Amino acid sequence: MEGSRSQAVAAPTHTSKISLEDINSLQLKRQALEKLIEEPFFADFVPKKFVRMNIGQKEDGTAVYRMCEVIGVDETSTKMYAINPDPKMANKKTSKRLLVACGEFKRAFPMSMVSNQRFTQEEMDKWLTVLATAKNGPIQPPTAQEALARRKQAKSLQENFVYTPVSTMCGAILRLLETVH
Repeated sequence: MEGSRSQAVAAPTHTSKISLEDINSLQLKRQALEKLIEEPFFADFVPKKFVRMNIGQKEDGTAVYRMCEVIGVDETSTKMYAINPDPKMANKKTSKRLLVACGEFKRAFPMSMVSNQRFTQEEMDKWLTVLATAKNGPIQPPTAQEALARRKQAKSLQENFVYTPVSTMCGAILRLLETVH
């Protein structure tokens, strides 16, 4: 079409490699987790998303981040913590932790360790290297098509969740119990 600058974007194929853009579209930032934590569908929503996890510091004091895939929610801890580490911010507290994986490494982390910044290409490259060099054999990253399916599933869950008196009451009871701990 003359005068049109838009180009048709091919739909990802089932074997298309995942891109940084795909990963960023599946990223959960700490701010989003803080908003979603009390939703009854939280434990169903967060798996198969990605978080930029603060895993420590370099010798010079700069933070070290890793791209991790959320594999679940750990609700076994009773220790409460503020999701946002900034004490000046209005802050929700929880005892829930994210179960994350980076290659074969799996661990539960508090959501306060999740970054609000987007992933960098360097972090994605590191993640892909960790997957490719796993001790028990390479771990295949999701494809672009799988990323698209994950986005659609998340959107559907948010848009189609039916709040029933039971789900609303359970959420209120859980919030009340968390304030008691």
